[in-house]
Amino acid sequence: MTELPIPSTIDDTIGALRSITANGERDGYFAAMYLRVTAAVTARAAAGGFVDNARMERFVVAFAARYLDAHSAWRAGQPVTESWLVTLEATRRWRPVILQHLLLGMNAHINLDLAVVAADLAGTPETLLTLRPDFEAINDLLGGLVDGFRTDVEGLSPWLRLADRFGAEVDGALIGWSLETARRGAWDAATKLVALPAAPRAQAIVERDRKVAAVGRSVLHPGAVLTGALGVVRLAERAPPAVVIERLSPHPPTA
Repeated sequence: MTELPIPSTIDDTIGALRSITANGERDGYFAAMYLRVTAAVTARAAAGGFVDNARMERFVVAFAARYLDAHSAWRAGQPVTESWLVTLEATRRWRPVILQHLLLGMNAHINLDLAVVAADLAGTPETLLTLRPDFEAINDLLGGLVDGFRTDVEGLSPWLRLADRFGAEVDGALIGWSLETARRGAWDAATKLVALPAAPRAQAIVERDRKVAAVGRSVLHPGAVLTGALGVVRLAERAPPAVVIERLSPHPPTA
């Protein structure tokens, strides 16, 4: 894949995400899911669903740029944040199940990137407070998309669906918990980062990145019992990456 320019508009952002998914490789799983989230946030902004719709469009572009920059750098063999390195290197391995890939992307992007972008966009603690209603609106939107992702993952990973039938609710619980925990943590981290001068803020981001990467490694290696169970689940995931990407991507509305 050639290195992509970092987009400056929502349309460019969507184009860059589609370029990642077009390759039909496992690193396209998160990009496909992200396309659906971006489309939903963009539609809400276009409908005037945020307190400051123009600011939220800038937020969408800046937030996506963190991921796209990391992906481009990783593809080019350049340094990336530790949390994205854990996430993206996992896409080169067969063993992680689809759900793990999605959780790894959410972990890096929400737990680290969302906090950094919110602090950077606000600039001051006072301005950050004015961002909170729209920040929470995006969180609510993310939560509302969980059921759709859950259905898609179950369709692609039949033994996760079987676990649901027996009441385990494995995928729904993992995705819901991950989002809820990450959403709360991102705001707390943003409030701390925005209050720091440049040099201490940069160091704080490095330290948070280290902690987020540790969470990512725990998603990849959740202990012997769960790792063994996930290995069995992986055996039933037969769809090629291109099919997984198509299923996770936004679907056109039906007439």
